[in-house]
Amino acid sequence: MAETKKGSESYPIKTIVVLVQENRSFDHTLGWFKELNREIDGVMKSDQKFNPGFSSDLNSHNVVFGDQSQYVDPNPGHSIRDIYEQVFGKPWDSGHPDPNPGPATMSGFAQNAERKMKGMSSAVMNGFKPDALPVYKELVQNFAICDRWFASVPGATQPNRLFIHSATSHGTTNNERKLLIEGFPQKTIFESLDEAGFTFGIYYQCFPTTLFYRNLRKLKYLTRFHDYGLQFKKDCKEGNLPNYVVVEQRWYDLLLNPANDDHPSHDVSEGQKLVKEVYEALRSSPQWNEILFIVTYDEHGGFYDHVPTPLDGVPNPDGILGPPPYNFEFNRLGVRVPTFFISPWIEPGTVLHGSNGPYLMSQYEHSSIPATVKKIFKLKDFLTKRDSWAGTFESVITRNSPRQDCPGWFKELNREIDGVTKSDPKSNTVSSSDTNSLRVVFGDQSQYVNPDPGHSIQDIYEQVFGKPWDSGKPDPNPGHPNMSGFAQNAERNKKGMSSAVMNGFKPNALPVYKELVQNFAICDRWFASVPASTQPNRLYVHSATSHGATSNDKKLLLEGFPQKTIFESLDEAGFSFGIYYQFPPSTLFYRNLRKLKYLTHFHQYGIQFKKDCKEGKLPNYVVVEQRWFDLLSTPANDDHPSHDVSEGQKLVKEVYEALRSSPQWNEILFIITYDEHGGFYDHVPTPVDGVPNPDGILGPPPYNFEFNRLGVRVPTFFISPWIEPGTVLHGPNGPYPRSQYEHSSIPATVKTIFKLKDFLSKRDSWAGTFESVITRDSPRQDCPETLSTPIKLRGTMAKENAQLSEFQEDLVIMAAGLKGDYKNEELIHKLCKETCVADASKYVTNAFEKFLEESRKARDRGCDENDIVYCVDDDDDHVVIPPQSHSEASNAAAQPKTQTSFFNKLFSCFIRHD
Repeated sequence: MAETKKGSESYPIKTIVVLVQENRSFDHTLGWFKELNREIDGVMKSDQKFNPGFSSDLNSHNVVFGDQSQYVDPNPGHSIRDIYEQVFGKPWDSGHPDPNPGPATMSGFAQNAERKMKGMSSAVMNGFKPDALPVYKELVQNFAICDRWFASVPGATQPNRLFIHSATSHGTTNNERKLLIEGFPQKTIFESLDEAGFTFGIYYQCFPTTLFYRNLRKLKYLTRFHDYGLQFKKDCKEGNLPNYVVVEQRWYDLLLNPANDDHPSHDVSEGQKLVKEVYEALRSSPQWNEILFIVTYDEHGGFYDHVPTPLDGVPNPDGILGPPPYNFEFNRLGVRVPTFFISPWIEPGTVLHGSNGPYLMSQYEHSSIPATVKKIFKLKDFLTKRDSWAGTFESVITRNSPRQDCPGWFKELNREIDGVTKSDPKSNTVSSSDTNSLRVVFGDQSQYVNPDPGHSIQDIYEQVFGKPWDSGKPDPNPGHPNMSGFAQNAERNKKGMSSAVMNGFKPNALPVYKELVQNFAICDRWFASVPASTQPNRLYVHSATSHGATSNDKKLLLEGFPQKTIFESLDEAGFSFGIYYQFPPSTLFYRNLRKLKYLTHFHQYGIQFKKDCKEGKLPNYVVVEQRWFDLLSTPANDDHPSHDVSEGQKLVKEVYEALRSSPQWNEILFIITYDEHGGFYDHVPTPVDGVPNPDGILGPPPYNFEFNRLGVRVPTFFISPWIEPGTVLHGPNGPYPRSQYEHSSIPATVKTIFKLKDFLSKRDSWAGTFESVITRDSPRQDCPETLSTPIKLRGTMAKENAQLSEFQEDLVIMAAGLKGDYKNEELIHKLCKETCVADASKYVTNAFEKFLEESRKARDRGCDENDIVYCVDDDDDHVVIPPQSHSEASNAAAQPKTQTSFFNKLFSCFIRHD
């Protein structure tokens, strides 16, 4: 536990948290954010910034600063020699560099990059779009940034990091081996705080760089170092953060623990995750109203910035010169870097420009941190001449009281949700390659959608990456998921459909979900398991794999998918399960669930579910299956377009109220999720890194999908009396650094809760588990007993004559396998492509009833419980089909019949799909 803190009296801030990222300039990171706030001294398309290819040749090719930054490898130059060239536009003279090089023209970035490596100027002369840095986008809009904060030294990482806590680098402009071994001797802000009775803590994820300071190696400070993963969130939650907090990153980029320091070529999304994680821990802390969180960068990393580096009036901190031959006097600053100030005492959208003293030429630079800490905590002495000169930023605290709105149309109910608001509109252009094309802004007018938007693997590729799928050879490495192709794909599928795709529901249109959001928990980072359609994603929910399917696989639908499921794992461990169906259940896609031993685990929802709830007889694992076909007498309630979502709301309400009234309520966790996004817009980038293939099986050609990225984000609810109201579950805490919540999280969590023996695949062993949503010591007594009555949104009747959706076709093919029509290719094609919803529904229902009837007969005859009934319909005779293959099954059907029903011995499986 961190030490008890002491407060300062003049300022509301009692805890300052510092996170220093690596090697990015202001323009590279935040320059294009000027589009969000014109107060920012950044860049715009209408005011192009550029560097000449050679600064000494005005006729050389100009390299214009762009907005295409994604990944930078290798690392641009950022030594004192490189920065000299970048800032002054002329190369460093190794023999005798000019001590008075003239004005800072900021014209040598492209030239220096090309000198380092041919073609590198493109990386150096590009910045990030706001949407590529979503965490920073929210921070810019909700808190404050400084657009005139400079590195303390025109040098590399280490000397600048030293200035942050000691206002000097003790004469080093690069790494100084002797001092690194001995430790740098200067006094730090840590000691000043300790002398005055204030506390500090360093939360490290890797070897802490604060040990560069010799004094912090003293035994007296050993207890100030804390393992970030073990202690930081705990101290936040318990309100035990010290007065001065430093969060240190992972510096080494490893497969299991990717670097999160933003140093090229490390993935900036990992840095975004870290900032998000730190912010959310602070935001949920009881200390939140006393916190100022500072995020800055040690130096610019060789990336372009247009604001001239300050050269005048900068004092040498301690009279020590840099090493020869330059003997740098520490009398000018480095390149501008991004800096954020985050606190409930700051007005949203604040931009801090140049400092107001203490001297005429004072600037914001890293020494401003110890200077401001001294002021807020009323410390006795400055550390050096530099922090006595640097600008202080306590003026960013402008409010008289802390804000209550610090960070979805549902986001309007709970700002913790990563959703959308009117003040932060999301949009797509109808042509993602043409930024001047019509822009479709995401609205709140969703009611009824017909026809069904595209959601095949081809459609999702375009939606996520903003470029059409190449049917000949789709790009296996399509780049950053910018979520920019939804409107474009919708218009490609049907003119005018972008309006439907780019709209969401107002909370009042989904009253059942509105109450669940307010009373229980949602997850705002739950993704479909596959960037593909319904069936493969539903397969992941209970088996953590689709066995290579990215769409409907006719052969496997007929035979049944062979993978092991969570149902069998539960059964093997002595736990019970039950499937309550309103229509022939899609869980029969799994071959093993067709076994006779599991016949009694299927129950009619209308007859059995409420009865089992009332009598307290629900099994350990319950699956409720919907009505998939939209009929006049029984409308579909699965929320699939164009089905009426009010019917889905009725189903959720009915299930919830039956569970709530059950004597088992205090033992229940009710999960609601969606199999996939259905082609509708979502702004959160789909995870594309670190996702494991579950079983080594590839998708079908020509793409041969490797199952190494997830699908689009979908809604997921957690409902239990053990959950606090208004809970929002964000990304998981493992088991791996890039683990995500996705459908495989369900079997993974079931395994954890019931202590099952084995995972089902590599995917559920990787997926995040959500048992942490259970936070209470005792069950709540205030959970609503009933939910609001849904509002009917569809003004028309069910269209029984409509064509089938892909998932309905899947159910028809499965039914053909159960009924024995698998060898009749012509019939299957006609059923899928020429039959209407009403007729297909009758066929599937009859096939399922026949399967149940013949399965009961086989069980009554004493067949082995692991056998699977598989029948061939041939002039109304039924025979047992050995499991070798469909072709052998057809041959068996042609043999003389010895019985009119089933042989006593049935087989349990067919040959596996290759």
